[in-house]
Amino acid sequence: MASQTVAAGVTARTVSAPPPSSHTRLDEAVARLRDGARRFGGVRLDERSALAGAMQAGYLAVADESVRAACEAKGIAPESPRAGEEWGTPWFVVRQ
Repeated sequence: MASQTVAAGVTARTVSAPPPSSHTRLDEAVARLRDGARRFGGVRLDERSALAGAMQAGYLAVADESVRAACEAKGIAPESPRAGEEWGTPWFVVRQ
């Protein structure tokens, strides 16, 4: 993996893009999404609330790892003040 300096003290790694998806795989994904949307429409409010809580807890469980990965990809030391910006995404996800 190549890297380049993008700002003083910040080195970013180059990450390769995933291969393109076929039309068939995209159609299958859209069909699963539509099916899931129909099923989710029938979920009771208390079950939706429990699901949201479980999703929040799950994201909190990986937030630190996610921030560290983002810092690594951007060449930012996870303990540095610059890493603070990377906590914006987990904060907004969990807050909502």
